[in-house]
Amino acid sequence: MEPAHAEIEHVWPRDGRIRIVGAVVGMPPAAATLALRNRDRSRTVLRCPATVNGRRFDGSFDIEIVTAATTSARDVWDLHPDLPGQAELRVGRHLDDTADKKRIMTFPAQSHGFSRIRPYSTVKRNLSLICERATT
Repeated sequence: MEPAHAEIEHVWPRDGRIRIVGAVVGMPPAAATLALRNRDRSRTVLRCPATVNGRRFDGSFDIEIVTAATTSARDVWDLHPDLPGQAELRVGRHLDDTADKKRIMTFPAQSHGFSRIRPYSTVKRNLSLICERATT
């Protein structure tokens, strides 16, 4: 059995927003926010509201909050459902049989100012964001 996590069903990166829809697996339902944690600066966490209905969650955020918090040429942000009283979980896609998601699953990039942001699948089948600033 897979460890507790937030199983992705849909990722919609468009119109300056990223929307993530899925279900919490391996634990009882609870209220949540969607936390975006900077991989290199773990104390930098952005929180976005998420709608929770039973085990289902739906969270979205403007890409502007990520680009504004990105301080280097390339920052990686890991996504977590923030569930009260629970250990930190990751948002990912684990319950299908698709191998090598990092290479197969691609999402379009969006631009804001001089930054580009795009979701991507990690080698551990989780969802993260890459935010890159244009170099001058």
